Order: sequence, then structure tokens, then C-alpha cells
Amino acid sequence: EIGKMGDYSLVEVRPFSGRTHQIRVHAAHMGCSVVGDKLYGLPNDGFIRWLNEGDDYLLSQNFPLHRQLLHAVEIRFPHPVTRKETVIRSDNEKILKELKQSS
Repeated sequence: EIGKMGDYSLVEVRPFSGRTHQIRVHAAHMGCSVVGDKLYGLPNDGFIRWLNEGDDYLLSQNFPLHRQLLHAVEIRFPHPVTRKETVIRSDNEKILKELKQSS
């Protein structure tokens, strides 16, 4: 945990592989799913309701932002042509500012 905002924690995660949903699956298994995760973060009845109706009611009751809050600070990969390491960094300050304003 690198930060806390009310009932929510900001954590740093470093996945070992690029397996699909790796972070989301492991976080949900530990009982601390990613905020806004409609697949692994809602109880079964909430997920079924979302599938049938596209209803975000349960999510909106628990968190004011209507998107999944799993973001990369940076992504590194070899450039497809030059093969040099390419780094793309995200500006997460906007998201953190929204979180602070909503809590």
C-alpha cells in the first residue's frame, strides 16, 4: 500500500507476466478487487444485473467514478521497427485529483 483515501488503498503492483486479467483476478481473490471492476469486483447478483441491464447502480453506490481504476504508471516495450526500448508514461495526477475531490 502506498496511499489511502477513506476505505480505498492505492497500491503498486508489478505483474510477472502479461497474463490476461492477472492483477484483477489476484486482487479479487485476496478480497480487495479493483474499484470499478465489473467482472471481478461486483457480487454475483450485481454482475448478472450489469450483464442483463448494463446497470451501474451497485458501482455508483460504492464509488463516485464510473470506470475501472487500474492504471499503468508506465509501459515499456521494444519499438517494433528500431527495437529500442520505448517508454510511455501516464499522468495519473488527474485521476488522483478526482479521487481526492470525491472522497
